[in-house]
Amino acid sequence: MEKNKVREMLTRGYSQYEIANKLRINQPMISRDMYYIQKKLRESKENYGERLYEVYRNSLLGLDEIIEKLWTIIYSSKTDDKVKIKAIDLIIQCYKESKVK
Repeated sequence: MEKNKVREMLTRGYSQYEIANKLRINQPMISRDMYYIQKKLRESKENYGERLYEVYRNSLLGLDEIIEKLWTIIYSSKTDDKVKIKAIDLIIQCYKESKVK
C-alpha cells in the first residue's frame, strides 16, 4: 500500500522530501520506492510493445487463414456462383483491411 501512496503523491507533483514528511517515512525509502515504480513502468512499456506486436501478427495470420478458406470455397465445384461472388468480395475486403493504415 505504501508504494501506491508514494506513486499517487508523485503523480500529484509532491517531492521526495514532501512525501517522506507526509507519510512519515525516511527519504531513502521513498527513493527506493520511486526506483521500483519507475522500473515497473519501464517493464510495462516494453511488454506493451511486445504484446501489441503479437496481437498485430496474430491478426495478420488470422486474415491469411480466412483468405485461404475463402479460396477453398471459390475453387470447390460444390459452391454456387452467388457464394463464390461473396467469397471473392470478402477476399477483396480482407486485402483492403490489411493495407489500410
